[in-house]
Amino acid sequence: MSTYNGACHCGATEWTASLDKDTSSHILCHCNTCKILSGGAYTLNQIIPKDSLKITKGGDSLKNYTYKGDSG
Repeated sequence: MSTYNGACHCGATEWTASLDKDTSSHILCHCNTCKILSGGAYTLNQIIPKDSLKITKGGDSLKNYTYKGDSG
């Protein structure tokens, strides 16, 4: 099991994810939105199960955000 720490760009929200290398997964996304946001041909996105993610700072200020990309 590996533990990863992360934060948003402004630092207001921080998180920790504990992932098992045998059950973790990722996807490559080639939609136009990911290309624009990353400046590249694709993005590599880590899939983190909800029970593996812990918000350690700023969780009370988080809101839901839903976006359906052009690829569906």
